[in-house]
Amino acid sequence: MARKSARLIGKLIGKNAHEINTMLEEIGFIKKDSDYVSKTGAKLWRITDLGKKHGDYSAHPYSNGFVWDDEVAEILKKVFKL
Repeated sequence: MARKSARLIGKLIGKNAHEINTMLEEIGFIKKDSDYVSKTGAKLWRITDLGKKHGDYSAHPYSNGFVWDDEVAEILKKVFKL
């Protein structure tokens, strides 16, 4: 089972990466944190303890995002009735 980015999870359920990240925030897997800010001062996502049960930070050198277990697509479909 390979972990997937928000973009790839979105392709499975007909959503884009931004929509997936918004849903992940709503269910408590990630949150915007003032301790993590971009060069422009925008808050960045941080994975929560709950989120760490289903994913982790991406190890890809060009990614600032997360990778998620395959089951996250099913969790989102169930919670958001997709």
